[in-house]
Amino acid sequence: MKDAYYFPHDSNARNDQRLLRVRMKYGMEGYGIYFGIIEILREQSDYKLGSCQFESIAFDLRVDVKKVEDIVMGEFVLFEWDSEYSEFWSTSLKRRMEKLDLIKQKRSEAGRLGGKSSGKSKASAKAKVKHLEASKVKESRLDKNTVKQSKTNIEFEKFWNLYNYKVGSKSKVLKKWESLNDLDRGMIMEHLPHYIKSTPDKQFRKHPATYLNNQGWFDEIVVKTNGVIDFKLDSTGNFYMGYCDKCNKSSFYKKEDIYGDSRCCNSKLLNERKKDDKESN
Repeated sequence: MKDAYYFPHDSNARNDQRLLRVRMKYGMEGYGIYFGIIEILREQSDYKLGSCQFESIAFDLRVDVKKVEDIVMGEFVLFEWDSEYSEFWSTSLKRRMEKLDLIKQKRSEAGRLGGKSSGKSKASAKAKVKHLEASKVKESRLDKNTVKQSKTNIEFEKFWNLYNYKVGSKSKVLKKWESLNDLDRGMIMEHLPHYIKSTPDKQFRKHPATYLNNQGWFDEIVVKTNGVIDFKLDSTGNFYMGYCDKCNKSSFYKKEDIYGDSRCCNSKLLNERKKDDKESN
């Protein structure tokens, strides 16, 4: 990628309940501080920062250091914190970047393999050309549909039918699908069932072309029932964010656990953090 510091960003992140509370307290300045911190985290090799860097972060963003401390360590639960090493990070950013790093690694490995072949002798290259020409002759005799199927690990029609929102130019969506690598298509098919479940009304679902062009398979998923937000689901579709009714601590839970008790206090699980008396007033 030309931009070494690229990372996916949800277009509706401002509506996240935690960021809404930041905006209520600090306005759009707080929103900007949050994403400024995310960008700085993105530039770190391990996507982590230490509490000792709060002042340098505040200087970089030209904001009050107390606001940085509050947004990172305060009531908003936007970051994970390791008290032993005094480090913090964004779970969402790390998860997305680990997926992108895996893609980059696979592409790099493919490039190295391709580079090795360039150093071979001319005789070997000529032999390969002859072999390729012979293969093309055989391939031309095969059924065209069979040849087309060999190009992708997952056929477009599986995606098209599963997405089940057949709007826009199908040919353009097909072209985009075939330009994706095997890893991307695999992640899409894992993400889709959860995304479709979260948007049962098709009119609120992204157009298939938009989903593919904007890498929608990296987006966070919100599970809804009758239009009411229940428990937020991460982009892998495996864990839900739950809050302890007693101590207000957050943690990730499996689907079968969200209607049980919290791990910390064995108390009821809530779908969002409780407001304290100051907030409610």
